[in-house]
Amino acid sequence: MKTRTYLVLMAAAILIPVVAFSVTGLQMMLERERTSQIDTVQETARATALLIDQEITGAQSALGVIISTLLLDRDDLRPLYELISRGEKGESAWTAVYDDEGRVILNTRLPFGSTFPKLRPWVIPVIAAGQPHVSNLREGLGTGEKVISVSQPVTASNGRKYLISRMFMASHFNDMLRSPGVGPNWIVGLFGADSVSIARYPKAEQLVGQPVSQRLFEASRSAFSGRTRHVTREDIAVYSVFTKTSKTGWTVAIGVPEKEIEEPARRAASFAALAMGTIFTVAGLLILLLARRLTRSVDEVVASAGELARGLIPASRKTGVAEVDVLQASMHDAGQALARENGSRLALEEERKDLLRSEQEARRQAERQNRNKDDFLAMLAHELRNPLAPISSAAHLLRVVARDEDRVRQCSEVISRQVGHMTELVNDLLDVSRVSRGLVQMDMQLVNIDLVLDRAIEQARPLITARRQQLTEAPRPGVELRCDATRLTQAVSNLLNNAAKFTPEGGLITVSAALEQQELVIRVSDNGAGIDPTLLPHVFDLFIQGERTPDRSQGGLGLGLALVKNIVMLHGGKVHAQSDGTGKGSVFTLVLPADNQALDARSEPKAELLAKPVTSGRPLRIMAVDDNADALQTLSALLQAKGHNVSKYQDSGSALRAAATERPEVFVLDIGLPDMDGFELARRLRASGTNDGAVLVALTGYGRPEDRARSHASGFDHHLVKPVDDEALTRILAQAVARRG
Repeated sequence: MKTRTYLVLMAAAILIPVVAFSVTGLQMMLERERTSQIDTVQETARATALLIDQEITGAQSALGVIISTLLLDRDDLRPLYELISRGEKGESAWTAVYDDEGRVILNTRLPFGSTFPKLRPWVIPVIAAGQPHVSNLREGLGTGEKVISVSQPVTASNGRKYLISRMFMASHFNDMLRSPGVGPNWIVGLFGADSVSIARYPKAEQLVGQPVSQRLFEASRSAFSGRTRHVTREDIAVYSVFTKTSKTGWTVAIGVPEKEIEEPARRAASFAALAMGTIFTVAGLLILLLARRLTRSVDEVVASAGELARGLIPASRKTGVAEVDVLQASMHDAGQALARENGSRLALEEERKDLLRSEQEARRQAERQNRNKDDFLAMLAHELRNPLAPISSAAHLLRVVARDEDRVRQCSEVISRQVGHMTELVNDLLDVSRVSRGLVQMDMQLVNIDLVLDRAIEQARPLITARRQQLTEAPRPGVELRCDATRLTQAVSNLLNNAAKFTPEGGLITVSAALEQQELVIRVSDNGAGIDPTLLPHVFDLFIQGERTPDRSQGGLGLGLALVKNIVMLHGGKVHAQSDGTGKGSVFTLVLPADNQALDARSEPKAELLAKPVTSGRPLRIMAVDDNADALQTLSALLQAKGHNVSKYQDSGSALRAAATERPEVFVLDIGLPDMDGFELARRLRASGTNDGAVLVALTGYGRPEDRARSHASGFDHHLVKPVDDEALTRILAQAVARRG
C-alpha cells in the first residue's frame, strides 16, 4: 500500500468520530441548553420591568388625584399638605410641590411651613415642557440621599404654574428587584438613560448612584431588549439580559454568573471528553498498527530533514516506499537549491530590515506631527473660553450702572480688552500654516508685570467670587518684563482658575510676584484639595486631570496646566507644582527670565495700552448696513455716541434706494448681505453718481489678503475686520470730517 492509503485510513479513523460527536451533537446540545436558560432570565427581567411600570403608573395616578382637588388654587396650602400626607405610607416615598421659579413650596417629608431657600433649576424646563416627567437618579432635597421623581406640571386657576412630584428613595425600587424568580446568585440592576444605577440587588448601598458596566450600557442604548456578556462591577463574568420599562425608559438588567449557565455545558463536555477518549484510544491502536509499516521510512525522512535544517545537502536514500523515495530525492534537490538561494535571501533580509526601519521612522514622525497639530488646536480652543467671563460680567454690569460714567468706561475697557484677546486667538486658530507646523508666534513687548497680574485676576475673578473664596495679593515688584502680555495673562489666569476649582467654598487663594536672582517668580497657592503624590509629576501633561466630583462641577478638559507649561516654555521659563498631598493645598510656581533692562524699568503701564480714542470732530451723515440686527444696533449706537447721525438698513435694496435721498457722507457696509453682497452694493453706490466723495468702509468677518483686495477693487476706501477696532473707525471718521471741511 502507498503512504497516501495509510494516511487516509488513519485520518478517517481519528477525524470521523471526533467530528461526528464533538461538532454536531455537542454544539447543538450546548446551544439549546444555554438559550433555554437565558430565555428564562429574560422573562424574569420583563416581569420586573412591568412591576416598575405599575409603580410609576400608580404614582402618576396619585398625582392626578391631587391635581383634581383644586387645592393649589388656595393661598393656604395646609389642606393640600394634610390631604397628601394622609395618603402616604412609609418613609421611602413622599410628595413635593414647586413653583415656576424652581422654589419648593411644600414637601410632605418635612413639617408644613418649612423653608427651602435653595432653588431647583431642573423644575423650570419640566414645567415649560408641560408633559409628565420621570427623572433619573439625582440628589434629594438637601439630604444627600439618592431619589427619583415622578412629576406632573399643573396650571392653577390663577394662571400660576406648578410642578407636583412624587419622590422615591432609591431603596424603594430595590425590593422590586428581589422577585421570587430571581436566583440567589443573580445580579439585578435598574439604571437610567444616563447609565447611573437607580436600584440594585445585591450591594445596593455601595453601587446605587454609580455608572453601570460600559458594555452593558452601550448594548442597552441600541435595543429595547437584548442580551450580552460582560464583567460586573464586582468583577464577576455574567450573561446579562436587559429590557426597558415602557413608562420611564429605564433599563432592567439581570446578570447570571457564567458558571450557572455553563454548568450544563460542562456536564456535556465531560461526556464528550469520555467519548472522545474512547475514540482516541481506538484510533491510537489503529495508528500504531498502520504506522509500524511507515516507521522505518519516516525515520529516514526525519534524518534527511535534520540534515536539510542544518544547511546540509541530504543523501538520496532508498526506503522501499515509493512516495518516501520521491520525497528523499526532492529533499536532496531542495538542499542544493537552498545552498544557492541562501546568499540571495540574506541580502533581501537586510534590505527588508532597512525598509522597515525607514517606515517606522516615517510613522513616528507623522504621529509626532499629528500630535503637535492636535495639541496646538486644543490649546487655542481652551484659550477662547477664558475672556468670556469678564465680558459677560461687564455686560451685566452695564445694565445697572448706565448712569455711572466711570463704571461704564471701566466696563467698556474690560469688554474691549477681552474682545481684543479673543480676536487674537481666533486669528491664531485661522492661521492654517502655523497650525500645520505646530508653531505659535509670540508678540514680545516690554510690559509692566502688574498689568499682566491685574488682567489675569480680572479673568479669574468671576469664578473666585462665585465660590465665595478669598483672594490675597502680596506686594508686587512693579517691574517691566519682555513678554507676550496676552499669553502670559492667560497662563496666570489658568493657574488662578485651577486654584479656584480645586479649593472649597470660602477657601484662601494667594497670588504673589517677586524678583529672585535675576528671575521673575510668580506663585499661586491655595489651601484646597492638594495633589496626590502619584499625580504630581504629571500635572502639566496634556489631558491630565485630578479626581473630579461626580457632577463634574469643576469642569475643564485637562488642558489648562499643559497650556501654562507651553506658554512659559515659549517665554524661556519653567513652571512646577508643589503639594504635601491630598487635602493639603498646592503651590504653582512660574519662573521667567528677566534681563537687566526689564529689572530697572519700574514705570506705569505703557501709554499706548491706556490711550484714549481720538475724537472725530463735527457730526457726519452715516449709513450702516448689516443683516445681523444685534450687530447693526450696537454699531449704530456706537456711532451715535460719537455724535454722528446714523441711518440703519438690513438689506442692500433698501440701502441703495435710501442713499439717493439721504446722501450719506460715510457708508459702513457688511459684506455678507442676503439679497446683494457688500461688494456689489459698493459698486452700485459708486456708479450712481449721487454719492461722489462719500467714504465707503467694509466691516466684515473676512480678513484674508484676497478679501481686502476684492473690497478695494469694488470701490471701498477702507476694510475693517470684525469685531470693529474703535480707534481705527474713529480715525477714518476724523479723516472724513477733515476732507469735507
